[in-house]
Amino acid sequence: MKRLYKILKYILIIFFLILLISRISQMVVARMGSLEQRALMGSATRCLKILYNKQKDFYKINGYYSNTFESLKADNYMQDELARYTLYMDKDVFLTPPPFLPAPEFFIQIKYPLPGYLTTKHNDAGFIIYAVGNIDNDPALDIWMITEKGNLIHLQDDRRLQDQP
Repeated sequence: MKRLYKILKYILIIFFLILLISRISQMVVARMGSLEQRALMGSATRCLKILYNKQKDFYKINGYYSNTFESLKADNYMQDELARYTLYMDKDVFLTPPPFLPAPEFFIQIKYPLPGYLTTKHNDAGFIIYAVGNIDNDPALDIWMITEKGNLIHLQDDRRLQDQP
């Protein structure tokens, strides 16, 4: 009988250790997810800062701001950064993330729509560039913007929203 109690005691200890390890692993996975999300959000801010600097350089040379990504030659610098964001200078001027799969028949390019309530601005006096993405695969979008003054604003945080407004 003592042996049976001893075995049961060890089984209970093992059971509680498994529960503890399971809970710790869930916490680690949740933490890793938030680190990945922060890294993806960092890619949006890096892209917008690159575009801001490119626009400033373009303005110094030409006296006006560019209205295309091609004229800034910015996409060459941002291929690694464009993970889950679509960049907008205007409703019809956008740069999408690169294809996720290498095979031509499986090219998937995701274009995240610019919400209708956001206005674009591009003229000789200034610009607004948006980065729109989805960092956690839910219905809510993550939206950043930068202006000609270098103001970087996080308009909508994907991590804190359940649904799009």
